[in-house]
Amino acid sequence: MFKYKRALILLLTISFTLVAIFSMAMLLYPNLLLSGLYRPGTSEPSSRTVVAGARPEVIETSPARDEKMARLYQSIDVTLNQPVSSASILVFNRENRIMVPGKIVISKTRASFIPASVFLPSKTYTVIIRAASKEHIKMEDRFSFNTVPMGEKLWVEVKLGERHSVIVYKGSDAIKYLPASGGLPESPTPTGYFYTQDRGYSFWSSKFDEGATYWVRLAGQILVHSVPRDDRWQTKDDEHAKLGLPASHGCIRLDEDDARWFFENIPQGSLVIIHN
Repeated sequence: MFKYKRALILLLTISFTLVAIFSMAMLLYPNLLLSGLYRPGTSEPSSRTVVAGARPEVIETSPARDEKMARLYQSIDVTLNQPVSSASILVFNRENRIMVPGKIVISKTRASFIPASVFLPSKTYTVIIRAASKEHIKMEDRFSFNTVPMGEKLWVEVKLGERHSVIVYKGSDAIKYLPASGGLPESPTPTGYFYTQDRGYSFWSSKFDEGATYWVRLAGQILVHSVPRDDRWQTKDDEHAKLGLPASHGCIRLDEDDARWFFENIPQGSLVIIHN
């Protein structure tokens, strides 16, 4: 009987000791069971939670890895498995190793590269992403994508960055650089993908009390046309001097000779990409 009592006392002592240890652990590490690193009833870590100190990893990219028909202008988005504190993204044409200019934007678990120019058609581009987690753990990854083909078609890039310009391409070759003026901040030119529509030799706007020549429609009232003319049908020299800067009501303005070339050479249905 005495032996049973000793055994019972020993068992109770061990139980109280384990309870005390567990209580102390909860005081020192309150997030151990609550942080999601462990789910009661399983022996596996939660698949949605990153263990503290884990190395950042890429879980999704846009364009997708090895994409075969990537668009000629789009942001490159890289999503990681945890929040990003810093990142750099390098993009280059694999054929000539020329880097694509652009800027980086970070939002939570995503790092985005906003290109300052289009990607050339039928080319392979390599993306190198370097990033660091909130805990300053670094990673590096890379992937490639291929752009859509354009054959020998004429297509157009309109850049509305620091200097406004129109670049005409034939396939993957730039054949014409034209200084331009897009919309003012209060009447910005819409960005995106457009296709040339109807055209005409001249128009007059009673609303703005000015006209222009050699217009080509992109969408609605958004046209490519010459620098505006006044009510005596004279080119407005002060507006011509603004080429390269935002100056229009939303249209794309060109020098008279450039507008005529655009009018005469860019076929209806041609792709026009407008970006900032």
